[in-house]
Amino acid sequence: MEGEGENVQGDGEDAEFESLNLLYSRLIADFWELQGGIGYQGGIATNDYPERYFGVISLLGLAPIASRPIST
Repeated sequence: MEGEGENVQGDGEDAEFESLNLLYSRLIADFWELQGGIGYQGGIATNDYPERYFGVISLLGLAPIASRPIST
């Protein structure tokens, strides 16, 4: 679960979520994972933003540093 939002302590208002993603992650190689799931964007506690639902596909990884000098 991954979310993004805002909450100011002591202002008397509810917390606001701007986006919420529910993802499944699968390791496909060393240092690489494939994620997929569903996402929601909009005001969960308020109606400030239009609601929308969408699919999420992500490839997340760390590539090794491979530097080769260029000769001219």
